[in-house]
Amino acid sequence: MRIVRLALSNIRSYGTGPTVVELGDGITLFWGEIGSGKSTLLSALEFGLFGLGDLRTTHLLRHRAARGEVAVTFVSGAAEYTVHRALVRSPRSGDVRQAEGYIETDGVRTDYSTTELRARVLDLLGFNERPDPKASSRIYRYAVYTPQEEMKQVLSLGREERLDILRRAFGLEQYRHARRNVEEHLVRSLVAPRREVLAGAAAGLPAAVEEEERLRGEADRLAGELAGAGDAVSLIAAEQTRLAEETAALSGVRTRYERARGELDGLERVIGEDAARELALGRDLERLATEWPDDHDGDARFERLRDGHGEWERLVAERTRLRPAADGYRALDEETQALRGAIERERERLAGRREALVGQLAVGEPARHLAALDEEEEVLAAGAARLEAELAPGAELSEEIGLVHQVRGRAQANLRGARNELEAVLGEWAALESLGAGAPCPTCRQTLSPDHLAAIRADVDARAGRLQERIDEQRDLCRRADERLAELGERQDHLERVRRDLEAARGLLERAAGRRRELGERARERAALAAECAALDRRLEAEDYAADERAALDRALERREGLAGDRARFERVEAAIEAIEGAGTVVAYREALARREARAEARRRRQAVEEALAAAAERLRERREEAARRRKALEEQREAVGRLERLEEQITALAERASEAERERVRIQVEEARTRERLAGAAAEHARLLALERRRQYLGEVQRWLTLHLVPAIADIEAEVFERIRARFEALFADWFARFLESDDLEARVDETFSPQLRSGEYDLDLDLDALSGGERTSLALAYRLALSTMVREEAGIHRESLLVLDEPTDGFSSGQLNRLREILNETGCDQTIIVSHEQELEGVADRVYGVVKESGESRVVVL
Repeated sequence: MRIVRLALSNIRSYGTGPTVVELGDGITLFWGEIGSGKSTLLSALEFGLFGLGDLRTTHLLRHRAARGEVAVTFVSGAAEYTVHRALVRSPRSGDVRQAEGYIETDGVRTDYSTTELRARVLDLLGFNERPDPKASSRIYRYAVYTPQEEMKQVLSLGREERLDILRRAFGLEQYRHARRNVEEHLVRSLVAPRREVLAGAAAGLPAAVEEEERLRGEADRLAGELAGAGDAVSLIAAEQTRLAEETAALSGVRTRYERARGELDGLERVIGEDAARELALGRDLERLATEWPDDHDGDARFERLRDGHGEWERLVAERTRLRPAADGYRALDEETQALRGAIERERERLAGRREALVGQLAVGEPARHLAALDEEEEVLAAGAARLEAELAPGAELSEEIGLVHQVRGRAQANLRGARNELEAVLGEWAALESLGAGAPCPTCRQTLSPDHLAAIRADVDARAGRLQERIDEQRDLCRRADERLAELGERQDHLERVRRDLEAARGLLERAAGRRRELGERARERAALAAECAALDRRLEAEDYAADERAALDRALERREGLAGDRARFERVEAAIEAIEGAGTVVAYREALARREARAEARRRRQAVEEALAAAAERLRERREEAARRRKALEEQREAVGRLERLEEQITALAERASEAERERVRIQVEEARTRERLAGAAAEHARLLALERRRQYLGEVQRWLTLHLVPAIADIEAEVFERIRARFEALFADWFARFLESDDLEARVDETFSPQLRSGEYDLDLDLDALSGGERTSLALAYRLALSTMVREEAGIHRESLLVLDEPTDGFSSGQLNRLREILNETGCDQTIIVSHEQELEGVADRVYGVVKESGESRVVVL
């Protein structure tokens, strides 16, 4: 990994305007006074790459800022990536949270959640570690950048605590996790409990074997009983077959007997019906002879009435022939009356239209209204011109109001900015004052001295005075702008009233023009009405209307005259018919005709009854003889039916025996099947328990192998790897410490817990680290830091584009040690090194130098 660019805004002491720092290969130095904001750049770099981790959001986001942003551009492999992260403050609660970020490469932006973004950055950097959003990157923290306080903690911790930290730094926790997973998760939590469960589950294996043998014997016994029951069922079936054959030979006897008996019963019912019918026919014959005797007088009267009825029929036929002519005459008469009514209605319509036109023409002449309208329009036009002249300066007034509003807006913005800046300055001083002398500075992490606090207080008072002057100046500017706006507002209100009056005058002019158009239209309509009224007078005088109706009336009158003769003859025939019908001749004839036809019908019916009576007597005799023959044959069939019933009783009894034998066979078969099923279940249970026992034995072998072989092997591998790392670490640490001091008297080494130790060659004894001078302690810490960084990179497999970040690494160094620092940094194998220090002497070590200065509570980076 190689950092190309760092951009940040609203991070600690850095303001809203983005601070952009370009970084290159070699050694880059950030130099500045204590508390100037140098370490903030390192915190921003770590936040931009890996998120908050163990950092607190309130320590990063600038005081009172709503949003802070960091963008880190780095090269990994052949590609360049830019990671964007942001901190957002809630406007309600004031809580600060980390917003979602994104990665930009080749102009393509990909959004991620905070967890996904951290995992993606670790993948791009090739850091093989688990992404934990609540902790910083292990490889970055120990291979790239270890804060001053954390490095001191590593050196000052106890042996076991230091060993735990270095295990995490070297990535050796995987061996401990592997042993713990084997011992706790595999052996104690999985294999051993599973073996106990299997032992309990397989405890019933002997009982299962015994139950399987018992069920096998029971199944064999039931198989023998089932064979005997099958033989009994076969014998009964043979006897049933024999009886069925005998019954089949007599199968039609009962049917024939029942059919013959039914036919005899039906024949006897028919004989009874025939006898009753014969008696009824005799009674009908007697009734007809009594009701219709011979009538010779009625026949003579019928002949006389028939002559009068013939004349009536002739007249009715003639009336029918003449009826169309009479109906046509009546229809034409109605048509002529309707046509005369239509002609009169058309005349009345034209006369009514003429009267309506005369009424409309009586309305007043529009010419006198046009003259009054001309005078009104002239007055309105003059008033509108005067109002337009008063509105002329309106545009200049609006422009002046806009300019005053802009001035006032800028003054208010400057006033708010000055107030916020004053609150920020006083808030920062209050925070520092509450900490007091001797406490670490919350921004630069350096110790606050009384002189430092006094200097900061003086700077705060001066800045507060300047800010208060700005506040008073901007407040006075706002007051003057408000007074000018009030004056301009009164003028604008007057112009608004004038504008409304002008709109009203223009509205009146438009309405006057509308009335003028309306009067012109009314004049044209009056001329058209006069012409139409004259035309109606001419048509009424000449009777020039309803021409079609008048022609139709003439044609109807002509046709009616042609039908007048037939209509007169129709009326005479109608009178003759009414005279005959009034004498009762037609009714009397019809009654006599009905009696004559009824008497003839009675004679025909009496003859038919006599013939039916003779046929019924003959049919009754024949059916009584047939009934006697069938009774004799029925007695012969009754004996065969009795023999069939006895055979059926035997078959029924045999069927009950067969059913009982079959039920016994089925019972034995079901019991055998159930026994076989239980036997299969017992065999399956035997096999299952046997498999569980074998599985328990296998898990025992696995547990012994894990405990006696795998766990010791992991421990041996861990010890060997740890010793290899320690030896390599000790060689680097001793070499670089000796070169920093350029002394053969002190020999540096580390023990099995990586605790640094010094031995004096001159006195041949171990030295207490507290007895070292400041430069010696700094050399010891820096050599330890560089050796740790080198080993973490080697164990993480990072061999390309390596980055090293050092925070105040040379406190107490002599000029000679500073000169040797560059040579040793080149030996670390890092392509890019970033140093943060308040010692300006390091400029000779660096390839490029940036100055970090803090003015008015805001840090900025300058190129030196």
